[in-house]
Amino acid sequence: MGLTSEIIFYLDKKTLSAANFYNLLEEDKNHPVSSQPSPSTIDTMYEMMSSNYKSTFALHLSKELSGFYASAEIIAKKYANIDIINSKHLSGSQGLLVLRLAEEIEKGTTESDLRVMIPQWIAKTKILTDIDTLKYFVRGGRISTLKGLAAQLLNLKPIISVDKNGKGIALGKSYSRKQNMKQIIKMITDFAGNKPVWNYAIVHAKADERANQYADKLKQVFEKEPAFIVNISPVIGVHNGIGSVAVCLMLK
Repeated sequence: MGLTSEIIFYLDKKTLSAANFYNLLEEDKNHPVSSQPSPSTIDTMYEMMSSNYKSTFALHLSKELSGFYASAEIIAKKYANIDIINSKHLSGSQGLLVLRLAEEIEKGTTESDLRVMIPQWIAKTKILTDIDTLKYFVRGGRISTLKGLAAQLLNLKPIISVDKNGKGIALGKSYSRKQNMKQIIKMITDFAGNKPVWNYAIVHAKADERANQYADKLKQVFEKEPAFIVNISPVIGVHNGIGSVAVCLMLK
């Protein structure tokens, strides 16, 4: 069985780190756009995996958030040894799913058992995103300029998540980031309840200090270090904007 994950960011044919991308996002007045890979690119990747691995689990971004899954599903029909999976998640929560899958593969868990376990993990995973500003939502056309201005005047700070089908939803809002953090810590703690936690992670868009603040609080709650604290992928950062932080949790 094989598990491969590779992310490459391009701008003007130059490869950029996430940090450098966010510098450009902050400074450049032209808002970037995202695009899914071409069918031929997906086919080439799947052909390589099918030829080199006995079995591959392709754990994709929620189909409710991108057309990539639909394209991948069609192309994968050519390859009997590739399992196409709708993660119903994105970013850090998808990362936790990939990490758990990788660990189970390392343990020697059978393919049939993994096919049963993966949907269970998906249902036991949560992501909550603390949005700093709606400026990037306006720039990307996700909300109108008028709504963005009203939110700015009210200092509105939304909390974004995904529902059980993987569709983006607003779970709450506050009028300060301090209150946002309190709400998110409570929401993620309530989600865990008395159930054992497998792991958690924090991702952010050029917001190291705030990400570490979340980590400090969650270490006290879960009595363990996060699996990772990393810069969020530029594609997500384009939509959620600089300063956003997401807390991701998976139960056992």
